[in-house]
Amino acid sequence: MGFIVEVDYFLKNLVLRVLSWLLFPGLGKQKPGRILIFRTGSMGDSICSLPAINALRQAYPEAELEVLTHSGGFRGIALEDMIKPGIVDAFINYENLPRKELISRLKHKKYDLFILFPQAHAPFKRILRDLVFARIINVRKVAGFRICVTRLFPAWQARHKAIPNVRDFLLSISREAGALHSSNMKFPLNIQKEDTTFVNELFDTLSIWDNHKLIAFTIGAKRPQNRWPIDYFQQVTEYMQSVGYTCLIIGGEEDNVLVSGLSLTNPVINLCGRLSVMQSAEVLRRCRMLITNDTGPMHLAYATRTYVTAVFSSRDYPGLWYPPEELSAVFRNNAVECANCFSNVCKDNVCMRGIAPEAVIERVMEELGKRGKSSRLEAGSWKEERDK
Repeated sequence: MGFIVEVDYFLKNLVLRVLSWLLFPGLGKQKPGRILIFRTGSMGDSICSLPAINALRQAYPEAELEVLTHSGGFRGIALEDMIKPGIVDAFINYENLPRKELISRLKHKKYDLFILFPQAHAPFKRILRDLVFARIINVRKVAGFRICVTRLFPAWQARHKAIPNVRDFLLSISREAGALHSSNMKFPLNIQKEDTTFVNELFDTLSIWDNHKLIAFTIGAKRPQNRWPIDYFQQVTEYMQSVGYTCLIIGGEEDNVLVSGLSLTNPVINLCGRLSVMQSAEVLRRCRMLITNDTGPMHLAYATRTYVTAVFSSRDYPGLWYPPEELSAVFRNNAVECANCFSNVCKDNVCMRGIAPEAVIERVMEELGKRGKSSRLEAGSWKEERDK
């Protein structure tokens, strides 16, 4: 079984490498002057690509760097909204462009280098299609045309194969494209002064001062099977309140339905639907920890260097979407027969229900104890830090 899996990866990637070599003339020793990155996906996909994009900008400071993308999928959160200005020169949203117009526009740009940042589960046929697209627009060189993971014998792969983390996979593509020193996980988030001012004023209104006592929660997720039971979140929230922490809930407007299911003695501060993405990042930056499902705000939290306690379903490969190890504790229940199901439909979320809130609370308190009062901002309160 393992031999078949490895042969499958090898042959697919071999075909893609050979076609990349045959179909494109290359640049020789010339550095690319115009680079096009193709990246799609939702918030988590975009955040995972930030270190790789940043590495390419560092490698090619004089190049014209553009990104072909869409409006952001679920919740409409686009990559353009998240990355600091000055790294990408232009974003091209292909969603509302007729195909002929898009091809004509890209051909006219005469890109030297086309870099594909594929989705983790992008099948061979889709990557091959994107390779043909790169050929049609007459780019000179390509990078990134390879398989990240397949779903062939997933149970064997989950147990025996080293599954690449998405961030590391994309960084390896940036190295293939010439960013040879792209080992640092830097997330150039677009947090502006206006976002900081907004959160300062919000915290003033809510009488929040002590940043060392803030814990954030994300109780929603795009896929229902990625959601830890709401009553489990309730137990953790009540415990954190009982030991003196102020609990904030971060999420989109649609998560208010889930928040209404919390029956708490002491109300939490519900910020769902009240913040932009970068305002959410600024709030998370001020928290000691985020306790979360596998969802976009999880990636946003570690991108601000905030510690993450993440509860993962068993539907996908372990490690593929995990936060950085040094900034996280991850809970995943592998003791279920249906692990690595990749299903978008689940009747009872048995894998998530098997993760006990008591275990999460124990790990949260252990980590908070280890971290003490350490903070990226040493000020005792955000009002003091703001008024300096």
